[in-house]
Amino acid sequence: MKLKYIEPLLTKYRNDHQELYYDGKISIEDKRLDLAFREKEREIDLEERRTDKQILKSKAVEDEAKSFAKRQDAEEKALQFESSRRVELEKIVKLDEVIERHRSLDDFEAILNKEKERLVNEKNKYDLSVANADWYSVDKLVSKGDRVLIDFVGEIDGIPFDGGSTEGHLLVIGSNTMIPGFEDGFIGKKAGDETVIDLKFPDDYGAEDLKGKKVQFKVKIHKVESLMISINKLKLNSDISNF
Repeated sequence: MKLKYIEPLLTKYRNDHQELYYDGKISIEDKRLDLAFREKEREIDLEERRTDKQILKSKAVEDEAKSFAKRQDAEEKALQFESSRRVELEKIVKLDEVIERHRSLDDFEAILNKEKERLVNEKNKYDLSVANADWYSVDKLVSKGDRVLIDFVGEIDGIPFDGGSTEGHLLVIGSNTMIPGFEDGFIGKKAGDETVIDLKFPDDYGAEDLKGKKVQFKVKIHKVESLMISINKLKLNSDISNF
């Protein structure tokens, strides 16, 4: 009889206990889900903040790049302006120089004409003197403008070559009628001297077989002469000039 009344109570107790158990589990699960949801919300919020920061950072970089480009463009324009300004200033300076030269051009031309006239007169006097001058034998060392009477033999590798030897040749030192260096070999020498002049034919020498070849000239100086004008001729020239 007692079991009849106790068993329903036990069953109800068990059911209530299970309900409490399941309610507790559900509550715990709900809390877990709530925590997970909140964690997800926090992650999403952090991600959104991170994205916002990246957007702001990208925008800042873009703004800085634009600002740099503007500054660079402004600097280039400033340099171009400065360069064009410098060119214009140089033109002005050159123009001033041209104007200044033009101002003194008349005076310079007058001075130049006067100098030309003086040189022409000097040349005429010199030509007149030379035309009336004579060569006189002198006892002196050879210098430029003197004339020497010489014999010479030209040799290549110790063998005389055609056209390279002569006797009794009159040569005016400084006339440049021989190959380069030949006349210089007589400077400082005197009558009676014998000398050897080592030279090289120019690469563009007229004779094909002598171009660029080394040559040795054995020379004997017989006489040294200088150009002089006699007193009588000098007096005659003076009378002609005065006339």
